[in-house]
Amino acid sequence: MQLVAVVWTIYWIFFIIYLFYSRTPDYFAGGRTKGEVIGVYDKRISVGKSWAKRESPIVYYYVDSVRYQFNSENESYLGLYKKGDRITMIYNPFKPEEACILGLIGYWINITELITAFFIIAILTLFITVIPDGYDEKFTAALKNNRT
Repeated sequence: MQLVAVVWTIYWIFFIIYLFYSRTPDYFAGGRTKGEVIGVYDKRISVGKSWAKRESPIVYYYVDSVRYQFNSENESYLGLYKKGDRITMIYNPFKPEEACILGLIGYWINITELITAFFIIAILTLFITVIPDGYDEKFTAALKNNRT
């Protein structure tokens, strides 16, 4: 089990590094400004035979006295933002219309990436625990017998 702990630690270190260098706008080069939530866009999405509601804030923010609007239909912000909230926006200094709310949900944590990360770590753990010494001769022989 010590090997599993080492692999998990290494994996999550690389995942965190990935997060810092894969965010758009770039965390290190992006500009920051304050924005205000002017409303919340509710989008209904089909989930099997039922419906789910995805809430996304509509935000006005200013860069060099020019007003921009942000709203994302792709991300769910889990109802964290309400009309009138003041928030920090991160934007691309060369294209200020490319922006995102600088927060844990939406910018740092994307549900698709999180599910993929847990799936990969589950597969790695399975390989480490189920096949600790690689394939044994009995297993290889059984595979050869099934082919004929």
